[in-house]
Amino acid sequence: MKCGICEKDFQRIHRFNLRKRMDEPKDIPEQILRAQEGYSRIWDCGSLKFQISLNQ
Repeated sequence: MKCGICEKDFQRIHRFNLRKRMDEPKDIPEQILRAQEGYSRIWDCGSLKFQISLNQ
């Protein structure tokens, strides 16, 4: 499955580019439509950043 990343050039795709299009059925949720295209969701990881210190 794709994870919001274009497999050709490995660039992350912004979520607004994966919104439901006008020609898609209104009764099927956006999440299901994207899953059928091979995408899965990346859930929010927050804004914490960690640093690994290998020199102790």
